[in-house]
Amino acid sequence: NADFEGWIVKQSTWRKEWRRRYMLLKGTTLFFAKDESSVPHQVIHMQDVEKIGEEQVLGRPLAFRVTMAKQESGANILKQMGAESTFLLQAERKDDFT
Repeated sequence: NADFEGWIVKQSTWRKEWRRRYMLLKGTTLFFAKDESSVPHQVIHMQDVEKIGEEQVLGRPLAFRVTMAKQESGANILKQMGAESTFLLQAERKDDFT
Protein backbone atom coordinates (compact mmCIF):
# COMPACT_ATOMS: atom_id res chain seq x y z
CA ASN A 1 0.00 0.00 0.00
CA ALA A 2 1.20 3.48 -0.88
CA ASP A 3 1.68 6.18 1.77
CA PHE A 4 0.68 8.75 -0.88
CA GLU A 5 -0.38 8.48 -4.50
CA GLY A 6 -1.68 10.71 -7.24
CA TRP A 7 -0.97 12.42 -10.54
CA ILE A 8 2.05 14.57 -11.34
CA VAL A 9 3.56 15.99 -14.53
CA LYS A 10 7.16 14.98 -15.23
CA GLN A 11 9.63 16.02 -17.89
CA SER A 12 10.81 13.02 -19.89
CA THR A 13 14.46 12.04 -19.84
CA TRP A 14 15.30 11.99 -23.53
CA ARG A 15 12.78 14.13 -25.43
CA LYS A 16 12.24 16.62 -22.61
CA GLU A 17 8.48 16.42 -23.15
CA TRP A 18 6.15 16.96 -20.21
CA ARG A 19 4.05 13.89 -19.47
CA ARG A 20 1.40 13.16 -16.89
CA ARG A 21 2.46 10.27 -14.65
CA TYR A 22 0.97 8.38 -11.74
CA MET A 23 3.16 8.65 -8.65
CA LEU A 24 3.27 6.37 -5.61
CA LEU A 25 5.27 7.07 -2.47
CA LYS A 26 6.02 3.97 -0.41
CA GLY A 27 8.23 4.76 2.56
CA THR A 28 11.22 6.59 1.11
CA THR A 29 10.76 5.37 -2.47
CA LEU A 30 8.90 7.34 -5.13
CA PHE A 31 7.60 5.32 -8.11
CA PHE A 32 6.37 6.68 -11.47
CA ALA A 33 4.02 4.83 -13.83
CA LYS A 34 2.00 5.76 -16.93
CA ASP A 35 -1.27 5.20 -15.04
CA GLU A 36 -2.72 3.56 -11.93
CA SER A 37 -2.65 0.06 -13.42
CA SER A 38 0.81 0.21 -15.08
CA VAL A 39 4.00 -1.22 -13.63
CA PRO A 40 6.26 1.63 -12.40
CA HIS A 41 8.98 2.44 -14.91
CA GLN A 42 11.05 4.88 -12.87
CA VAL A 43 12.07 5.21 -9.22
CA ILE A 44 13.53 7.93 -6.99
CA HIS A 45 15.05 6.81 -3.69
CA MET A 46 14.42 9.79 -1.45
CA GLN A 47 17.46 9.03 0.73
CA ASP A 48 19.57 9.82 -2.38
CA VAL A 49 17.98 13.25 -2.93
CA GLU A 50 20.25 16.19 -2.27
CA LYS A 51 17.81 19.04 -2.87
CA ILE A 52 14.19 19.79 -3.79
CA GLY A 53 13.32 23.32 -4.83
CA GLU A 54 10.93 25.43 -6.86
CA GLU A 55 11.85 25.82 -10.51
CA GLN A 56 10.88 28.64 -12.87
CA VAL A 57 9.66 26.96 -16.07
CA LEU A 58 7.75 29.00 -18.64
CA GLY A 59 4.16 27.81 -18.82
CA ARG A 60 4.67 25.38 -15.93
CA PRO A 61 3.41 26.87 -12.67
CA LEU A 62 4.11 24.76 -9.59
CA ALA A 63 7.21 23.23 -11.19
CA PHE A 64 10.02 21.96 -9.00
CA ARG A 65 13.40 20.27 -9.39
CA VAL A 66 14.59 17.17 -7.56
CA THR A 67 18.39 16.93 -7.55
CA MET A 68 20.03 13.67 -6.67
CA ALA A 69 23.14 13.62 -4.50
CA LYS A 70 26.36 13.16 -6.43
CA GLN A 71 28.33 10.16 -5.34
CA GLU A 72 32.01 10.32 -6.18
CA SER A 73 32.33 6.79 -7.47
CA GLY A 74 28.83 6.52 -8.90
CA ALA A 75 28.53 9.77 -10.88
CA ASN A 76 30.17 8.46 -14.06
CA ILE A 77 28.37 5.13 -13.83
CA LEU A 78 25.02 6.91 -13.57
CA LYS A 79 25.84 9.04 -16.61
CA GLN A 80 26.92 5.99 -18.64
CA MET A 81 23.71 4.18 -17.71
CA GLY A 82 21.63 7.20 -18.72
CA ALA A 83 20.35 7.61 -15.18
CA GLU A 84 19.05 11.02 -14.29
CA SER A 85 20.64 13.20 -11.66
CA THR A 86 17.87 15.82 -11.90
CA PHE A 87 14.12 15.45 -12.29
CA LEU A 88 11.76 18.27 -13.31
CA LEU A 89 8.25 17.80 -11.97
CA GLN A 90 5.06 19.84 -11.81
CA ALA A 91 2.23 19.55 -9.32
CA GLU A 92 -1.23 19.73 -10.89
CA ARG A 93 -2.79 21.69 -8.03
CA LYS A 94 -1.38 24.03 -5.42
CA ASP A 95 -2.64 21.66 -2.69
CA ASP A 96 -0.38 18.95 -4.16
CA PHE A 97 2.62 21.28 -4.15
CA THR A 98 2.74 21.92 -0.40
